[in-house]
Amino acid sequence: MDVAEEPERRPTVRDVVFDPHWWFRDVVVALIVGGLLVAGTVTGQKLVDDRRSEREVKSALAANRHDVQLENLRFVRERAFGQPQGSRRFAAFDLAGQNMFGLPLAGSDFAVADLAGANLAESDLSLANFAAADLRGTDLARANLRGAYFGPGRIPDAASSRGADLTRADLTDADLTDADLGHANLDRAELNRAVLTNVYYDADTKWPQGFTPPVSRSRR
Repeated sequence: MDVAEEPERRPTVRDVVFDPHWWFRDVVVALIVGGLLVAGTVTGQKLVDDRRSEREVKSALAANRHDVQLENLRFVRERAFGQPQGSRRFAAFDLAGQNMFGLPLAGSDFAVADLAGANLAESDLSLANFAAADLRGTDLARANLRGAYFGPGRIPDAASSRGADLTRADLTDADLTDADLGHANLDRAELNRAVLTNVYYDADTKWPQGFTPPVSRSRR
């Protein structure tokens, strides 16, 4: 006796979800892959745009700083010649990397100025005020620094007590007679043949490793 064949069952939605036909499965996979590609492209483009914007901002800031430094340098040069010492006020000026070789700048006020990497070789800086100035890597070779001040004071309402930072500064043949180096940082500074007659320094003054300074004078 022949067994009657069961009628073919039509697939339900549940059957399609849990055992989808090839076309349904491929469409879903394509949509997922496409979505991931789009998301990755958008994210990647955003990162590229952000980095480009960051570079443009940095470039604009660098250009603006350079313009400010050149204007500051022009101002310093103007005051160096034919001006009384009292008009040489350059406190907090940004002069990093600028060339001031051989300028007559006696009595200048460079308190908290940025002079890192500047060229002040052979300049007359006698009685200048470098209170808490940044002089890292500054060329002060053969400069006249007689009576110059490198301490933490002479700054109204100063928030810190740090002296000038002379790390890696070149003071070869510089004349530091009567200079005040209280709290100054001379770590790795070049002091070859520097004149340190009657200088003042304190326990917070940092000298290059292995360097023995002369006896400090009493502070005036």
